[in-house]
Parts: sequence; C-alpha cells; structure tokens
Amino acid sequence: MSTIKISHLFVYPVKSCGGFEVNSWKIDERGFELDRHWMIVNPSGVFITQRQRPKMCFIQASLTDQKQLILTAPSMQPFHVPLIDETQPNNIINVEVWKQQVPGVDQGEEVANWLSSFLEIPCRLVKMPNNFNRIADSFFTSNLPTSNNNSVKITYCDGFPFHLTSKESLDWLNTKLTEATHQIEMEQFRPNIVVQGCDQPFAEDTWKTIDIIQSNSDSNSNSNQLLTMYSVKPCQRCILPNVIRASAQRSKEPLVTLRNLRTAALPHGNVPIFGQNLVHNIQQIKQSNQSIQLMIGSTIQITEYQQPPTLVKPEDQ
Repeated sequence: MSTIKISHLFVYPVKSCGGFEVNSWKIDERGFELDRHWMIVNPSGVFITQRQRPKMCFIQASLTDQKQLILTAPSMQPFHVPLIDETQPNNIINVEVWKQQVPGVDQGEEVANWLSSFLEIPCRLVKMPNNFNRIADSFFTSNLPTSNNNSVKITYCDGFPFHLTSKESLDWLNTKLTEATHQIEMEQFRPNIVVQGCDQPFAEDTWKTIDIIQSNSDSNSNSNQLLTMYSVKPCQRCILPNVIRASAQRSKEPLVTLRNLRTAALPHGNVPIFGQNLVHNIQQIKQSNQSIQLMIGSTIQITEYQQPPTLVKPEDQ
C-alpha cells in the first residue's frame, strides 16, 4: 500500500471568491483559520456565489501577516478591507446562507462600492463575528465522538469545516469527460485539502476516520503532531465547478460526467458527488499547548473505513 500524503492546501477567505495555496496553515475550532470568514451578500442579505455570478472567480482574496483582508480583481485597484469594530451593534446585520439566518459584520460602504462596481450588481461584504458560533447540521454529525457531535462550529462554508479531494480522483475524472474542451483543474472544486498516493480513485469515499501525522519542527517536543478528522458526508456537486477560472464562463463539465458516473444515493436524494466533507476533532485543538497546523507532506493514516456511497445509473435516477 502506498503512502498517502497531503499534496496541496487551499484557503478561501471570502466565500466563492479566489483563495490562495499555502504550505501550512493554522487550524482553529472552525477549521482553517479565517477560511470563508467573509461573504458577499445582496441588498436583502442573501449570500451570492459563483452559481449566480461566475465573475466572482476573478476576485482574489489574500491576507496580510496581520490577517487583514485584501481584494484584487482585473481593472480594479487592490482594496484593503479595514478592520470593523464588532462590538458596535450598528455594524451587525442579519444575513442568510443556505436559508440559515446568521449575523454578519458589515464591512462598510467603500468595499461594498468596490464589489458592486466589479460584479455590476448591488452587494455588500460581511464578516462572521468572532463571538458567533454557527453549528453544522447535526443530521450528519450526530454519530461523531461525544465531544464533537453537537458542537461542530463552522464559518460561512457550505456545511462543514473541511473539503478533501484526491489527485487520483481528479485524474480519473479527466479521462472520462464527454463534453469537455479543457482539463478540469482541482481548484474548480475548491477543496481545502488535496491528497496524493491513493491506490485507486475515490479511495477517500471509504475513509471514515483519518489521522493526519506530521513532523513537529520543535525538536524538543514530540516528533509527530496528530490531528484526527472524520468523514461526515460526500460533497454534493453543483454547477459551480463548471466555471472556467480563466474566463469566468460556464462549461458543461465536470457536472455532465459526474451526473452520469458519480451520482450517489444519499439521504436527501440522488446527487453527483466528488470529494468528502470532513470534521476535525476540536478537543485536540482545545487541549493542544501549541497551535496545530496542517502541512504539505503530512501523512494520512486511515484508522476506520466505511462503505462508499451507492452509485446509481442515469436511467435509475
């Protein structure tokens, strides 16, 4: 059996905007630090994504060493988003993500104008308050260890702290495309964690519990750091991965092929899937006497397996 390692790590500060690749990144109780902590909303407070506005793929979000958000986009001046006082009630507005009402710290008129000008629709930018805990759907987390199951904290992500994919799965998919004019890039799926070294494509569908083992740079402490993660749900695919990042145009792939070859029977219906949603052991974060970071090159050890989701044929859908 080959060794499975982390090959890429991605952080997306603003939901549905471009992120950045890192060699290592800190993990807190909500997942990657500052991952999807900001979100673009319409005047009614409802979240906007590339599903409605593919041009959002051109907006690149980055962070300074002081964790200040910077936005860039073609033909626009870079915008440094100022820090907004979260303690002032007037700065908090109600917003909606996947029909869930949550608070957001309005980031001000200047960035709202910047985004509205580029996207050509009225919109605003909000940040999740540090003192608010959005909780993941307990339907999928109730079987986790007791310390985790009712307290999976999340940001403005679609549903869970981490999204994992494998290189082997993407390589397989690119050999099966029927309507493609280009190869699918991993970034189109917007994963946080990409692994490499699986014996077969979609091996990640069979992982129930994994340990991530990485060397500790402090030679005076334990030689390895350990973080446990649990697979809670296959990642349902929508039209967002069809957006070609270079042009902001939608293609037919990969959704056509995923619907034909990777539609799974899940509790909420038959849906195309690619990748797995993960939850981390938050007690390890709380109990660690130092920050825990994921690093490229860390080893994945599967400690518990599960049956993969049942795939259905197109004629059975």
